[in-house]
Amino acid sequence: MTRKDEMFEDEKPFHMGRYFAHVIGWSILMSFLLIGLIFVWAGGKDIVTGEATQSDWIFTAIGILMTPPVCWALWRYMPDFTMGEPKTPRGNRIRWILGAVIVIGVAISFPLINRDGPDGEPLHLFSNSPLPTDAVWPMIALWAIAIPIIAYIARRNSDDYTLAANDFGFMLGGYLFYFTAPLWWIGWRGGLLPQPDVMIIFIASFVVINFGNLWKRHVG
Repeated sequence: MTRKDEMFEDEKPFHMGRYFAHVIGWSILMSFLLIGLIFVWAGGKDIVTGEATQSDWIFTAIGILMTPPVCWALWRYMPDFTMGEPKTPRGNRIRWILGAVIVIGVAISFPLINRDGPDGEPLHLFSNSPLPTDAVWPMIALWAIAIPIIAYIARRNSDDYTLAANDFGFMLGGYLFYFTAPLWWIGWRGGLLPQPDVMIIFIASFVVINFGNLWKRHVG
């Protein structure tokens, strides 16, 4: 996060409330873009194969109508999800890194779009249902290769203030995992708790990491 004495003349001072409003607004807008692209892809595939229903045509039309204005807004206003990073080469690299994280998140779930499981039910990323092997391999490869590279590049381009906030957040997330995982495991073995779910612990740790990061940035 940039201090006032490090800012350029045309930059505004960082404000936590404005930052969160900015993030929420653009997240909603990009969610609509993703929904539009999914509609076009899913409906268009059925149209090409000749299996399209009336709803496929409607969803495809909605997606086509939604995508151009959202793309224009993204191009015109260039969303910035950094916390006051200056308009410098290093700050711009941080912006590209955040964009890459969003793209990877979408790409990981993409193999499951418009696909059904063995029981005929739609596949969901955040569940414990089995996944087809041909969908799992690209998801594993993308996560295993892209995430370490992005983490390395992000750390190389972070200043001391950002590194301190990140380290504080990961410390809290690590403590949560260190404390919760053994308790849940032992409680399950004793019949007191349901079977441990690693993704629940992962998501809880992820939330704590980010809240710790944001709190440290705010208080310094």
